[in-house]
Amino acid sequence: MKLNYRDRIILIVAAVIVILAIGIFVLIKPRISDISTNKAALANAEKSWAEIEKEIAEIPKLQEKIKTLHAEAKEKTIYFTEPLESYKLDQFLQQYIDKHDLKLVSGMTINDPMVAELSFYYYTPNVLTYSLYETADLDGSLKKELEEKMKDATVLSARTAQEVETRTVSFTASAEKADLMNFLADIKALDTTILATSVSVSDYTFCPEDSIDMTEMDPAEREEAEEQIDHSDVTITIDFYSIQQPTEPKLEQ
Repeated sequence: MKLNYRDRIILIVAAVIVILAIGIFVLIKPRISDISTNKAALANAEKSWAEIEKEIAEIPKLQEKIKTLHAEAKEKTIYFTEPLESYKLDQFLQQYIDKHDLKLVSGMTINDPMVAELSFYYYTPNVLTYSLYETADLDGSLKKELEEKMKDATVLSARTAQEVETRTVSFTASAEKADLMNFLADIKALDTTILATSVSVSDYTFCPEDSIDMTEMDPAEREEAEEQIDHSDVTITIDFYSIQQPTEPKLEQ
């Protein structure tokens, strides 16, 4: 079929329109969709970047807070003894035993390290309430007062007991009453978690001189008896509580 000039122009225009339509649907429309997707991704990335920058800006404050908490934790560990080997525990106590002239009757018994729980100590007030008391609380102030009294006990009772390392040292020594009391006072004065948890005195009179009849003793027996005057065997148990000091935090950016 032979087309005239007018038909050829119409056909060319139609072909161009078809090509443009195909180009729009095949090439341009996916690109527009990609641009829309990329814009959304860019917006999310910029939001994430802003959040990261905000977090980075908070790092110096967090570092200072960590340093403060570390210093506070380290300060609290001074109340606990450092974990010590058995021979060091022996040497530590021996200086106080020698200072107060306690004479060991038997060697020290030192147990292996163990884990012990330390519960929070708190006072629970005796709060009394009854029906007429509650009826009299017309403005709620009495209930509020009771809650205030119980506040510390309520908070501390909810705390979990903490675990620490503990070692126990026991020994029996012969001592005068004054020397024993001075020894125990020195242990208490350490103001740490070294606690004399048990003291057993075999003779509460500490063997006064008039309680021993030495008239019929031979010299060896008399010498031995004289050594017992004003003395008693005492068995002492001392607990050592230790915790690991916190290591230095790594705060490099």
